[in-house]
Formats: sequence, C-alpha cells, structure tokens
Amino acid sequence: MGCVKPARRPWPGARRWAVLWAVLWCFVAFLLGVCPAEASGQPVRTPLVLPLPVTGPPAPRARARGPALILMYHRVAPASAGGATGLRVEPRMLDAQIRYLQRHGYRLVPLGRLVRQLCGEEPLMPRTVAITFDDGYEELFRYAWPILRARYAPATIFVVAGLSANRWERARGYPRKPLLGDRELQRMVASGLVEVGSHTLTHPHLARIRLDQAWYEIHRSRELLETRIRRPVRLFSYPYGELDPTLRAMVERAGYVAAVSTIQGVESKPARDCFALHRIRVLGSYRLADFALALSRPVDLSSPARRSTATPGRRRAYARPPETHLREQGGHPVVQVQGEPRRRELVLTVDGAPDPKTTPAILDVLDRLGVRAVFFVVGSRAERYPSLVAAIAQEGHLIGVHPYEERDLTTLSDAGIYNELVNSRMVVRAMTGRVPHLFRPLPARWNSRVVQAARAAAFTTVLWTARIRTDLPLDQAVRRVVGQARQGAIVAVDGRRRSAPVEIERIVDGLRAQGYRWVTVRAWR
Repeated sequence: MGCVKPARRPWPGARRWAVLWAVLWCFVAFLLGVCPAEASGQPVRTPLVLPLPVTGPPAPRARARGPALILMYHRVAPASAGGATGLRVEPRMLDAQIRYLQRHGYRLVPLGRLVRQLCGEEPLMPRTVAITFDDGYEELFRYAWPILRARYAPATIFVVAGLSANRWERARGYPRKPLLGDRELQRMVASGLVEVGSHTLTHPHLARIRLDQAWYEIHRSRELLETRIRRPVRLFSYPYGELDPTLRAMVERAGYVAAVSTIQGVESKPARDCFALHRIRVLGSYRLADFALALSRPVDLSSPARRSTATPGRRRAYARPPETHLREQGGHPVVQVQGEPRRRELVLTVDGAPDPKTTPAILDVLDRLGVRAVFFVVGSRAERYPSLVAAIAQEGHLIGVHPYEERDLTTLSDAGIYNELVNSRMVVRAMTGRVPHLFRPLPARWNSRVVQAARAAAFTTVLWTARIRTDLPLDQAVRRVVGQARQGAIVAVDGRRRSAPVEIERIVDGLRAQGYRWVTVRAWR
C-alpha cells in the first residue's frame, strides 16, 4: 500500500496576523475620520484625542446610531468678568464638559462636517457632537480657544459681522463686551479647529424688521465675514432664534448650506430641516450632572430632584396642577387652573419675574404675610438674574413660565411657540432643579393655537380671574380686584410695577378680612 501523505496544517500564526492587520486598518480609518478639516475642505492631521480622566456622573445610556447633538454656548469667561451665569460659562466648566464628552465616547466634529452627515451623503456616526458659540465675544479667544486647542476640540463660532461690541445688549442693561477681531478669527480658523458662521451684521430681530433689511443682514454678513477670514462662510445662526418660512428661504437663497436655531432638541439623519437645526442650550449654572442630563434628555419633562424617587411602572408625580376647568373663554379653549371652587380659597400669581427692583420686596411681603404664590418667569430675564429665580424657589413658591423673549406668540409658528416655552423651561430647570409645567401668555397676545401648542409641550395654560388694572389709581385698582374675587379665583399682579409689593399686601389683607384663605403651592403639586 502507498503511504498517504498527511494534509498540510495551516500556519498557526496566520489567523493571529489577520486579526492584527484588521485591527490596525480600523485604527488608521478611525484616525482619518476624526481629523478636523480646514474651512477650505482640505483635511488637517491633528493628534488623537485620548480619553481624559474627569470626575462626573456615569455616562448616560448610549442612544441609537441616528441622533446627533449640537451644543449652544454664548460667553465663556470667569466670574470676575461680570455678567449673570445664564449665558456665561466659566472656563473651568467648559474644560470639564469637553473632557466629559471625550471621556464618555462622544465624537467631536465641526458643525460643517456634521451638516454633511445630516444633510449630505456622509454616514452619520454614533454619538456625534458639534460645539457652537453664538455672538463671537472676544472672551472666546482669551478663555475658550486655549481649552479647545489643548483638548483638540473643534468648534463653530457664529459671529456678528458688522459690530465691534455687543451693542444689541446694551439697551437691556448688559455691560459692554468687545467682539472678536480679524486677527483672532484668522488665527483660530488657520488652526483647522475653528470654523466661522454668520450671526447677521448687527444682531437684529429679523422677524421685526423690513424684509429688505433682513435680506441685507443675512447676505451682507456672509460677504463681510468671507473678506475678514479669507475663507468661505456656509453656516448661519438666527439671532434670538427668530425663524419663519420667509427668513429660512432668505438664508438658503443667500448661499448658506445650513442654519441652526435655538429650538431645544437633537438631530437625526435625515435632518428635519437643514435650515432649522435643533441645538441643546448649555447654561453657566450647569453642574456636570446637569450637563450630562442635558445630553441624554435635552427636553425631558421630569424633575432631576424627583426622578430618583419614582418607582418603575408608576407614573411620576410632576410639579403640575390638576386641570380642573376646560372651558371656552373669549371663544378660545382654555385650561384654567383653580383652587377648590367650593372653598373660600384663592391663588396669587405674580407676572414678569424676576425684576431686581421689585422681586426682593415682593418676596419679603409674601414671607411676612405667610403666603405662597406662583411666579411666572421670563426666560431671558431669568438668565440675567439667576439668584432671584433661585430665591423664589428656595422660599417655597411655585414657578411657571412666560415666553422666553416675551414675544407675541400669535405671530409665531407652532415650532416658534414651542421654542419660546421650552427655552424658558430649560432655564428654570437649570437654575432650580424644577421642571415648570405652568404657562401664562402675555395679556391679549394668545389665541386657541397658542393654547394647543402649549398643551403639546406639556404646559397647562393659566389665566386669571382678577387682575390689577394698570390704568387705574392704586386704591381703585385694589378695590376692583377685591370685589371681583370669588371662591377658587386666580389673582394676577404685574411683578414689575413699582407698586406691586403694596398691591399684594392690600389685596391679601382685604380678602383675608372677607374670610378667604390663600392656598399654598402644595395644593397645585
């Protein structure tokens, strides 16, 4: 018999080398994928961002591959630079937030590249984040740029192209702050880590000016910025988040490829609208735990302080009053929240908070009278006076919201109404840990569509039974309110009137003398 030759055994190391080559190939592909790009589109090699140790909460559970996050910052400066912590993030906190993103596996990319993934042919990578800064303060070069460079974190800065300082904020009492100059912009753009977008010429309310003026602000700012930085400008940010179909069409016609709004939320592929991309607002009052919550639940309705007490399978007890009356008022379907109509109980509400000239006095009067009220807060004012909002919450009062910019909501789209209310909600949540579900529109600036849009955003619209008349003398206005009050009534006071503390004291004493009791906010929780 012939000898059978045994089969040749494969080289024992072949499989091991094949695995090593596959790992090496994936590693090289990853390096090529995370390098930021020049504004001209040419890739620039940068060192790999290694995970850095950071103290903070555990990473939130990973989302599906689709959603992408666009973070919205404004000022970055230490407390010594002045200004409220609403829109001012301290440098040490920005550094901690970027390290948190890197440590927990988020992929930082320029907004331009994220736009190509959301609106173009590039695949959307999981856990992708773009960092944006609005307004273009000079402080960004002093405080934010060293952090971005040290962490190799790309960012997009939306610059007000035609101003050298924050003139649009001076009328509201903000201190003068210089904006980025040509030298600073060119230096940051040349690094490949920073790209520049337009924030108009003078930061106007685009929805309130003539169409020809809005067009000039939109297209001329792009031309001017391209001259200043010697690079193409393809991204736009709407001042104050004001967005409507006409402005959107102007931005697209002006040659931009995408635009960001201030609407709170995440994006996925394909994007809802590449000219109204949603962002996540980052406030200066955020702790690292708040930042992590904003990443994982940007429009969450549950309160951080109460989430841990909820049991699985049971409905959480949100800080939301019962909807006791659904009726027509002036032809509009209104959810009017009241105390118990069969008892001699009243509810006091204060509009227009916070105000540094009147809110402290109102809080003192309410504390002396032993009354708990509902304060309706304007989001933009809360960002200016966060300590007053915190004081309102600490003294046991309930907080509701007005529109973020005190705008006439009847002139906005449903998305615009949602934007105004949710932005105010996110500001209050960041400052107090509470999630407000009460909404009060401005007098004569609401309709049934506003009420329905508020309900869709999980708000209960609260009107009033009796309200102080501003066109009457103080004594006559107080007597009128006292005479109108009925069981379960809601009494509204304008918290920005200098006479508001006196009005509240007289109304409370007058109705107590008639046997009414002012219910605490616990009755509404």
